[in-house]
Order: sequence, then structure tokens, then C-alpha cells
Amino acid sequence: MRVAYRAREMSNFDSYYFESDVPCLRNRPNRHGDGGIIDHLAPPFSIFNYPGKGGPKYTPKRKLTEMELNSATTHVLLNCPEVQPYHSYFVGTYGNDVVYSRFSDWFKEHVHNPVNVVDVVNVQFLRDISWGPDHRVRIMSKYFINGYKFHTEEWSKGKKTNNSGVWVKGEGDINYYGVLQEIIELEYIVGWPKKKLVIFRCKWYDPDSSGTKVHPQYKIIEINHTRQYRFYDLFIIAQNVKQVYYVPYPLCKNKSSWRVVIKTKPVGEWRLRMHWM
Repeated sequence: MRVAYRAREMSNFDSYYFESDVPCLRNRPNRHGDGGIIDHLAPPFSIFNYPGKGGPKYTPKRKLTEMELNSATTHVLLNCPEVQPYHSYFVGTYGNDVVYSRFSDWFKEHVHNPVNVVDVVNVQFLRDISWGPDHRVRIMSKYFINGYKFHTEEWSKGKKTNNSGVWVKGEGDINYYGVLQEIIELEYIVGWPKKKLVIFRCKWYDPDSSGTKVHPQYKIIEINHTRQYRFYDLFIIAQNVKQVYYVPYPLCKNKSSWRVVIKTKPVGEWRLRMHWM
């Protein structure tokens, strides 16, 4: 058995010296791959139409509530690079506290006013996305993106592995950890080309010290699974998410509410340590 593993490791290492068109283990598509297939009717543009692969079965479409639709629309706008100048202007004028309640409506009115046209190149794109996505969305139970395989919490129940843990880097030193609840495909039906975007609806844990801790010496990250994020900010764009696992303390009764965060790396990613002589 050890001889077989040694031969596999040697052949895989040697494959890095082959030409890129030589079929080998290194360039074989991995089972967690997103396919990398580009739809010519919906080419990647800005944050939209990012390569990813959903599970083989879609559930019927469901309708987003008004609260969900507004939150998803605003989150997408705030993460779109072309919208950042408008966001900065809005915050400077009205403040940061009303972004989720007013920004999407203000943005739509602002970009449709010819007087406010500044970005001539992207003005039509900005007007198209200002209408927001269709309120009827597709729901998936699993999704492959950036070398990760994500499952919803419900889909992971009873499985040998759990792929519903997520984390995303916030501003400064703040990281947000949570559990994937729903995989949603948004479709923007106004304008051409077609624009689609997959977002995750997550249950987030409290990022404050009462909900998230980092050991000062060993840098072990712990989250309190009984404490949730208090703001209504459920959604995150799929391509920005990384995967984690949560491991309980089996013998520490005083830590029954705490879970250790184990970060994973994408399948197919190689990290080499360089030692200089």
C-alpha cells in the first residue's frame, strides 16, 4: 500500500514538468471543480456570471419576500465595483445608517437622471442592475465554486461530511463565521447580456468577543454557536465565501456552547514551502 502511495506522489510531482497539454493527474478536472464553462450568452462581467456549478437538481422557484429582495439587492450593489463611487457619495451625504433602507431606491433614481451621468462607459449597465433581480429565484441544495463544495445545513444532515460552514473576511480584523442555510440564484432580467449571480443566505454567529474568540497564543478560533449576529444581513455573494468546519469540545463541559473553527483549503490547491540554502 505504501509503495502505491509513493508511486502516486512521485508521478504527481513529476507531472509539473510536463507540457500543459499532456493529460495527467495535475490537469485532470477535480470533482469539486466549477466546470469553468463560459456561457457566451452570459459572459462574466463585473461580479456577475461567475463560474460555478450547482447541484443536478433545482427545486421549484420561490418568491423572495420584500425584506429579502431589498437586502439582496442592496448587498449586490454594495459589492459591485462600478457602484462604489455612488455608495461613497451616498454615505457622505446621508450617512451609513440608512444604506440598507434607502440606498437601492436612491441609486435607481440617481442613475436614471441624465444630469447625474458620470460613468458614460457603464451607464447602461448601472441602469440595468438598478432595477434589481427578479423576485422569483432558483434554489439549490449544493454548489461548487472556487474549489469548494458547499451544502446547505439541511442537505448536510445525516451525511458523513458537513459542508455547510462558511466564513468571509470583513473590514479590518473582523471575520464573519456562519452556517449556509440556502443557495439562491439571482437573475437580472433587464438589459443585455443576461446577468446571474449566486448568493448564500446564511445564519451568522456574533463576531463580537462574546461570540467569537481567538486564542492569544495558539490563534485557535472559537465561536459560540448559541449567539447569532444581531443585524439583518443574511446574504453573501458565493464567490467571496470560504469554507470552514466547526468542531465541538468533547470533554470540556464548560465549553459546551463553543466550537473550534477549522478552515479548509480549496481542492486542487497546492501550497509549497520554500527553503533557501
